Amino acid sequence: MGYSVMAIPLTGAVMRPLLGAYREAWKEAGHPGEGEVMLAFHMFCDEDGARARAVACPLLDAYLRSLVGGRRRLARRTAPRPTIPATTG
Repeated sequence: MGYSVMAIPLTGAVMRPLLGAYREAWKEAGHPGEGEVMLAFHMFCDEDGARARAVACPLLDAYLRSLVGGRRRLARRTAPRPTIPATTG
């Protein structure tokens, strides 16, 4: 069974080919339909635009940094480990 995709949307010019590649691979794997894609939008509303940015930007930045950090930790755990030759002695 294929996997669904969750993405934080970028501009349409960036997302379009990425989603196209996902859907093409989905069909090539023999799955029905076009796969499932969820796009997550972050929004914070306030009457004052400057205050909205002042409140939301640090929180959103921290969230995005946590995603990058989580990806780095996953990469370290799943990266191939070098083989160390056995020593005789």
